[in-house]
Amino acid sequence: MDNLDFFISKLIITPNFPNKVSFTMKELVSEFVKLGLQNQDEIEELVYDNISSFTKPTYILGYYVIWEKWLSTIIFYKLSSYDEIMIDKRHHEQIIDQRIREQITLLNPRAFEYFTGRLISESTIYTDVKISPATRDGGIDISGYMEEDGTKIRVLFELKTHSKPIGPSVVDRLVGVMDFEKQKLERLGEIMPIKGVIVSVSGFTDGALKRTNPNNMEYWDIQTLIRLSKETQVGMKKIEIPIIDDEWDNY
Repeated sequence: MDNLDFFISKLIITPNFPNKVSFTMKELVSEFVKLGLQNQDEIEELVYDNISSFTKPTYILGYYVIWEKWLSTIIFYKLSSYDEIMIDKRHHEQIIDQRIREQITLLNPRAFEYFTGRLISESTIYTDVKISPATRDGGIDISGYMEEDGTKIRVLFELKTHSKPIGPSVVDRLVGVMDFEKQKLERLGEIMPIKGVIVSVSGFTDGALKRTNPNNMEYWDIQTLIRLSKETQVGMKKIEIPIIDDEWDNY
């Protein structure tokens, strides 16, 4: 079976092929079928098995060919100026960001915890990530560990899906939970720093942002979640429901 690059080159050299055009996978298969390039079943298998190889721009016969997985389309750009390419790239990034934003804001609070927990688990920073039971989280929605300069740090996450920015009271409450966690660990003979992370879809008030020392508190807004979603490639269709550990039974 010919490779996908060959099929794409045959498509590009067809008369009046546009300078810029995009196809879904189904549409791309249809275009290849019109050219009489093997039967539809073979073409579908070729496209579905190899489309991801175009995640990075590939140069073919004067075109950049890019698979935009977030948009589920393969895009053909005729070689143009760098500025034109960058404008198109920024436009697509904005579309992708907006789609992720819309999906995140549709999540209910528990689904939001699973989604954020998956983002944290897939990052290269945090380890031993746990999502707390819905009915008894003790003020902590997600917990985990990280390392800075060889020091192990306990990280506590509190998540908010409120429609308005989070105020100082939420910060104060998490600070209290962090103090309690530190004391509990000390009783168990474990001495380590505690970091708090508040995740708010609607952002934070100025009062909340000025409330604590930035060294032991982080504030994640919707843009942080969008960035992590793209970095980890965790999207709405890839969320997996983790098994909730019984670690919390011992607290």
